Amino acid sequence: MEYWVVQTGPSSSDHLPFRPKTKQPQTLATSTGASPADELQLVVQLLERERGDLPAEIHHTDTSEYKEKLSKRLGTVNRLLNALKS
Repeated sequence: MEYWVVQTGPSSSDHLPFRPKTKQPQTLATSTGASPADELQLVVQLLERERGDLPAEIHHTDTSEYKEKLSKRLGTVNRLLNALKS
């Protein structure tokens, strides 16, 4: 997993349009000290917790619109877990 670190644009005194100066790939593991495997395990654990909590939340919700929103969220969580575990 990686994200991009983009430096800020030119100073306010410079009238050129904003253009990032550099893009440097950096993994989350680099910034946290955790290994990529540890990060993946944490994300899976968080998603599994969310998957376990959502059915009760759906059951106790009064409005059908919010139930639908939570059901879609549960579907998204399940798809993410399946993708991460495969």
